[in-house]
Amino acid sequence: MGLVKKVDHVAVIAKDLDESARFYTGLLGFEVKARMEIPQQHIKNALMSVPGDDFVVELVQFTDDREYYYGDGMFEVVALKVDDLYAARDELISKGVEFLMDEPVDPGDGGKFIFFRGPAGEKLELVEK
Repeated sequence: MGLVKKVDHVAVIAKDLDESARFYTGLLGFEVKARMEIPQQHIKNALMSVPGDDFVVELVQFTDDREYYYGDGMFEVVALKVDDLYAARDELISKGVEFLMDEPVDPGDGGKFIFFRGPAGEKLELVEK
């Protein structure tokens, strides 16, 4: 077995922590596990996960005056598994979410995926396998 045992979490830079937390909880069904401020790091954050899953998405907002680029470059994508990609896409569209492509991609492995953006420009992916 390699050095890494499993992926623990991914951090997403949020322009507005409260807005991002509402997006992940209200639209995507995540639960906030903890919120804190870490003054020595100049951040406040929210640790979130999907009920029943221990993988954590950490939303991070900087509290100092640094300039930060939002959008492409913070990570490539956070993939979110769903049972019915079309139903999930349609529900998010009905709530104002814009997708980066018109139709899901079928890579030929029995699954499909489609990309969209979160409130800070982060790239997210719905995956059905």
